[in-house]
Amino acid sequence: MYIEDYLSDNSRAIFLLCHKMTNEKIKIITPAKYENIVESLLAHNLTPSDLLYKDIIFLKSLNIKNFDNASYINLEQLLNKDREKCLYIDFNKKYLPNNIKVVTRADKDYPKKIKNKLLKKSPPMFYYAGDLNILKETQAIGFVGSRSICDDDASNVKFLVTDLVNKGYSIVSGGALGVDKTSEESCLNNGGTFIGYLSDNLLKRIKTNISINNTYYNLSSLIENGQCIFLSRSHPEDNFSVGRAMERNKYIYIQSIATVVIKSDLNKGGTWAGAIEALKNDYTKVFCINNKDYSGNQELIQKGAKAILPKINLDL
Repeated sequence: MYIEDYLSDNSRAIFLLCHKMTNEKIKIITPAKYENIVESLLAHNLTPSDLLYKDIIFLKSLNIKNFDNASYINLEQLLNKDREKCLYIDFNKKYLPNNIKVVTRADKDYPKKIKNKLLKKSPPMFYYAGDLNILKETQAIGFVGSRSICDDDASNVKFLVTDLVNKGYSIVSGGALGVDKTSEESCLNNGGTFIGYLSDNLLKRIKTNISINNTYYNLSSLIENGQCIFLSRSHPEDNFSVGRAMERNKYIYIQSIATVVIKSDLNKGGTWAGAIEALKNDYTKVFCINNKDYSGNQELIQKGAKAILPKINLDL
C-alpha cells in the first residue's frame, strides 16, 4: 500500500503542508502557522481538504492570521498538484520500505492522549514506525533525565523498568543517551513494550541495532513484532535541534500515566524544562528520585513532583 492509498483528503492536505522532500527549498507550515490556518478554515466552515489545489486568490480570501503575501505564495506552492505527486513518489521510495508512515490530526488513529491534552496545539502530523494500537492498548510509564548518568542512576532505571514491565506497563521515553537509552534497553530486555518519541532522524534510529539479553537485534524487526513504536513530529531525516528535543518532552509526559524524573539539573536543560511544564500543565503524575546530591531533583520535589526513594517500587 502506498501513502496516497491510505491518506484521507484532509490528511493529504496536512501532509502537503507539513512534509517536504529532503533537498526541497520550500518552507513547510510550522505548527503555529497551521493553527492559524485551522482557525481560518473553521471560521469559513471549511476543512483542510478544501485547500487542495486552490489558487492564491482563494487562499487570500481566507484572511489567515499573520499571513503576508509571501506566506500565501508559499502556501499555494505547497498545495500544488504536481508537487503532491513528487512527494508521494519520494515518500514511497524512501520511507515506506522502512515502515515509516504518517498520522495526522484528521485521522482517528492520531495519538489520542496528545490530542485531548494539547487540543489545537497538537502537532498537525506525526511520522511513525510501528503499530499505533500500542498507544491505545497499553498504559505507559515515562522515564526522563540527563544524558549523563552514573551507575546508581542506571541501576535505578533498570530496577524500576523491570518491575513495571513485569506488572504489564509499557515504557515511554525519548531516544536520547543516558536515562532514555537505559530505560529503552531495560524495557526490551525484559520483554516489555516500548514507546519512543524522538526529536530527530527517525529513519536512522529504526535502522540501529540493540542488544537484548546479549543478542543483537535490528530495531526494525522489533517494530514489526509489535514490541516497540517510534514517533516523531520532525521530518524522518532531521538532525538534532535543542528546540525539537524540548518540544518532544511534553509528548512523553502526556503519553504516560506517570513519568519518573531520574536526574535533573537546576533551572537548565531539557529535563528541567519538561518537568516544570508537565507540573504546570498537569500533564500526568510526576515522580522524582529523592537524591540529595541533585539540586534539580530537590527543587522539582518542592514544586510538586512526588519524591520516591531509589530502588523503591512506584505507588501508582
